Amino acid sequence: MAQYFTDFSEYTIGEVPADWTVEWGSVARTIVSGNPESSSTQSLLVGHTGSAFSRNAISWSDVPDAAAVSVFCRLNSDFKSSGTDNGIVSPVICGRGSQSTRSGYYAFLRGSSSIDLKRASNGSVSTVASTTTIIPDLLNVDLSVELSVSVAGQVELYVWLSSDAKPASATLAYTDPSPLAAGWPGFLDLSDSAYNGSELYFYGVGTDGDSALTAPIPTGPATPTNLGATNILTTSARLTWEQG
Repeated sequence: MAQYFTDFSEYTIGEVPADWTVEWGSVARTIVSGNPESSSTQSLLVGHTGSAFSRNAISWSDVPDAAAVSVFCRLNSDFKSSGTDNGIVSPVICGRGSQSTRSGYYAFLRGSSSIDLKRASNGSVSTVASTTTIIPDLLNVDLSVELSVSVAGQVELYVWLSSDAKPASATLAYTDPSPLAAGWPGFLDLSDSAYNGSELYFYGVGTDGDSALTAPIPTGPATPTNLGATNILTTSARLTWEQG
């Protein structure tokens, strides 16, 4: 059981973070200024660099592969300012393989109210659940997304406006009779043209039954004997919490 969180405050503006690794296709990723989260002033800008229509994804290599995993991220994908209206984004869990042999669970979140939940296994992709949402355009809003799979193969997707409360019921759910093997958590983007379209504000992960973190865990010095004489500071950075 372990939990991980980043609001990208531990990186440097302009940095290409080495621990966000390209797994499928061609993906640009750069740390940029700006983040609505109070804990950070920067975010991860993700873009598809190729001109061909393809699935592209990056993984967060700090997190070990897991078969039971939950991911929670906050993002804004303003593709239209980059000249394309057909971008698709999603967190990925149980990611494996290359672009042509990809495996994993992910969603299709796009510039409409339609949402699909996808299951990929060795390059074979199926839509296992779909719905519509009251959000008219999923790519031009501040969005929160949670995607998880349990040991028993219960896959759940929650999608909501970051300004609202998390819905009580999953946006989409699916029970996989043959759950995918352990794989990496990451982020998918898809388009038929080059763009810089998605800003990730934070990304939290929980593995093996732990929930995904949604905020940094405050850290500081050991508890002093005289609190009145000590100034306790908290920091926000990449955090890992393991439970033995």
